Amino acid sequence: HRRVLTAEVYKTLDAVGNVLVQSVQPAVASVSASVYTKFLLEYPHEERALQQRVLHLVRNVGYGDEFGRRSVLNAINTIVARFPEDLLSRTFASIIAVPLVARLSQEDDQTTHKMLQLSIKDLFVKISPTARQRALEVMLAWADGSSAVLKRSLAEVMGFLVEETKAKCIALDVAVSTLHKLLPAEELGRDVLKEEDDYQLPWRQTYAVCRAFERVVETVEPSQLESLLQTPEGPALRGLWRYITLEALPTHFHPWVRLCCLRLLFAFMSKLKLPSQEAARKSLLQAPPADPKGRMLPKVLLHHCVDLLKNPILEEHPSICGPLTKMLLELQLMVLENPWLAGRGDADAAAAASTEELVDTPMELPEGVEEDDDDATPAEAPKAADQSGEEEEAAEEEEALGADGVDADGEGKDAGEEGLYGSTEVQVVQANEPTDDEDEEEGGEDEDEDEDSEKEQSKAVNQDDLPEEDDDDAPVVEEGEADLFRRVDAEKAASAAKEEVLPAAPAAADTKTTAEYEQILAVTGLKAEISRISYAARELLRQMDKNPARLATVFRLFGYMALRLPKAALVPVLKLLIGPVLRCCSGVRAREQFDHINTIEQLTLLPFPKQRVGVLATLAQQVLDAMNASFGPGHAEYAGALKEVREFISVQRQQRKVERKQQLVSDTQAAMAKRVSLTKKKRDSKKRQNQLRMHLQGGTHHYLRGLVFRGKDQESG
Repeated sequence: HRRVLTAEVYKTLDAVGNVLVQSVQPAVASVSASVYTKFLLEYPHEERALQQRVLHLVRNVGYGDEFGRRSVLNAINTIVARFPEDLLSRTFASIIAVPLVARLSQEDDQTTHKMLQLSIKDLFVKISPTARQRALEVMLAWADGSSAVLKRSLAEVMGFLVEETKAKCIALDVAVSTLHKLLPAEELGRDVLKEEDDYQLPWRQTYAVCRAFERVVETVEPSQLESLLQTPEGPALRGLWRYITLEALPTHFHPWVRLCCLRLLFAFMSKLKLPSQEAARKSLLQAPPADPKGRMLPKVLLHHCVDLLKNPILEEHPSICGPLTKMLLELQLMVLENPWLAGRGDADAAAAASTEELVDTPMELPEGVEEDDDDATPAEAPKAADQSGEEEEAAEEEEALGADGVDADGEGKDAGEEGLYGSTEVQVVQANEPTDDEDEEEGGEDEDEDEDSEKEQSKAVNQDDLPEEDDDDAPVVEEGEADLFRRVDAEKAASAAKEEVLPAAPAAADTKTTAEYEQILAVTGLKAEISRISYAARELLRQMDKNPARLATVFRLFGYMALRLPKAALVPVLKLLIGPVLRCCSGVRAREQFDHINTIEQLTLLPFPKQRVGVLATLAQQVLDAMNASFGPGHAEYAGALKEVREFISVQRQQRKVERKQQLVSDTQAAMAKRVSLTKKKRDSKKRQNQLRMHLQGGTHHYLRGLVFRGKDQESG
């Protein structure tokens, strides 16, 4: 091609480089980036002039406008892809790599942050090992510095460079020792969550370290990681592992750190091939310091995860629910198949597991939701129940709102006495995980279903039927050009398509008898942990609309247990498993069929308490149906346990109903006071309901399409 080599051409292209950064039109910025990179690649340059023009791009990776930063990164990535390897390694490796890595922890736009990661990966993969080592030496020095921003960037780059196993961008021992050094000691022991706009907060650095180590664990095999224990980096690995398993997961004040620890530990445990008992005590399965009862790490983690399941933090951060469910199920399977993980046994746990298994807890239901007093049969109640006078209506309303926080039969019981129960796969999956720069949002609440908004929504025009419009602002990409935008979009689509629930898998085979499993459940403390979850669920049922995330998590866990655990192992805890679910699905008349609820976060964002309670009741019913299908009609133990629990709940409900009617006669003053209070609550409820309906009018709900629960015959991998 004929080129005009004049000073004016070079000045003009320098101006194009400015337009690339400053243009507010994506199409203009994209064309400018294409022209500028072709200019750098095809026109002759002195080495110094070429450096200055590349530095012009590098200096603007922190430009104030996110579209400008994206255009700059796309241009840099094109340069990395098209420049010769020797030129890139000799001249531009450190010039490009160090500023891009330093920008990582400061980037608050998700798309731009992903473009940064991909550009850094491409650069480190392409340059020579010598150039790679020079750039790493500059960055590794940040670990001894005082800048928290640079330390967070270093932690992040350690994580995703380990993922490039073919290029061997960084050694595993270097990454692990660096991450251990980056743990901020001054943050340990803090229990106050300060303002999140301060980039110097130690928890952010801790989160970056945990997120990077999660990438390491997901990439390498457990055997590779444990091989470091016999090297000089062994103490660093043990220190990092101890902090994550015994400090960050059970006690850290920030939910993102706990979420990272859950995902990390599940990735490790799910790939682990258990060694012999002697070898396990020298591996990462040994809970440091040595437990006096000889318990291994899975048993200790199981206790911590049950504590987390009971924690109200799940209602504020439902993204924890999905990984927590996976972790609980994996740990139960490990301890059940390998009882030696529980150490020498726990007499206290065995005693707690043998306590009373049948407890019926009164539920305080929101306005417009009535408790079914007739029986405990989990069938669809009629749409309108007959009322036999004002006194019975008042009595039922008092029952719906009259829970005083005292269990009808289990007053003063310790939270550690009953177990869970199982079902098929539940598609109330966890919410999308938070990114490094993304905060979670919580929705509001109110008290009834917005029927008018749903009718208007159903009449909306299907956007898929409309003709496609030309997007004049779309980036212009020539065929064959390395385009970062397309790669980011492809990774987002792949991430969105990934299913959050556990993949379908057959149930574990019954390798032991029911009596043997019962002994294992008692001695290992598994039954005691199941009891803690079951009893916690019954306590949460007192106020279902205020605890939707934890209840949905328990029901999902029950569903996975019914699918994955051996049937003979479930028989000793059947009453513990059936109780909370049967109480929920048979005690609530209102049911909500929301096919667009497919995450726990969406469940918590439902605006009306009646909707949340209805969805939970529907979910519980589907879980119970799955249990029925899993055990089959001929399973005598399951049929007997179900009948016993159902009869017990029915008797307790009838007793409470009689007591309420007797109170109307024996203590009329208290009954009248309750009725006055109920009237005031209904009036305030309708006022809030009307306000929320006016707010939602003309808007759209934050719902997605999907199923609340998936039966065994509808599973997909």
